[in-house]
Formats: sequence, structure tokens, C-alpha cells
Amino acid sequence: MLLICILNQCSLFDSVAKLTIAFFPFSGSVPPIGSVFGSLAAGPLLAILGRKWTLALISIPYSIGFLLIGFATHPSVMIVGRIVKGFIIGVATPSAQIYVSFQSHILALLGEEACSQVQPLRGSN
Repeated sequence: MLLICILNQCSLFDSVAKLTIAFFPFSGSVPPIGSVFGSLAAGPLLAILGRKWTLALISIPYSIGFLLIGFATHPSVMIVGRIVKGFIIGVATPSAQIYVSFQSHILALLGEEACSQVQPLRGSN
């Protein structure tokens, strides 16, 4: 269908956000800003919800951020989606590290290379 649309020069991608060259550096710097605040929010979320439920529930806003980026018709919508994804990545990083470090049976399944990456998180060398 896409090939037919290209050959017929139809307007399949008219609703895509029009981006300029100046937008790309700004777009790349937005997720780390969101991840700073996500890392700060991870502590209370882990204390209230626990490790497993925090990781399970952050998939919903992560999907929303992905959809905002994917269906953006304006650059500001794409920036909001990237901020949401950055925030959720900031929550997911410490949550996943803490969750895996407390799961000894998972560490045994992952093997030596994964254990060498996780052991510094547990405080053992």
C-alpha cells in the first residue's frame, strides 16, 4: 500500500510533524531532563508501591509517551512525549536495578557476565 501511495504521490504523511534542523538538538536534550525528575520520584514510588508494582505500572505512562511521539502532529507534542519517556526511564532505571539485585534466583539464571554488572549495585565486588 505504501508503494502504491508513493507511486501515486498521495498525501499519506501530511499529518506528520514538520521538524526543522534546530529542533533535533533540543529534542535530544529533553529526555535527560525528564529522567532527573523521574529518578527523584523513584524513591517514594518504590517505598509506596514496591519494586514489582512500580515496574509494572510505569509501562502505562511509557506507552503514552511512545504514542505521543509516534502520533505527534506538532513538535510540542513530540517534546511532551519525550519528557514523559525521560521521566519514566528515570523511574525505571533505579527500580529495575534494585529489583534485580534482590532477586538471587534471577542472578543465578543470568550468568557470570550479568552478575558482574549487578554486584557493584549490591555492594560486593
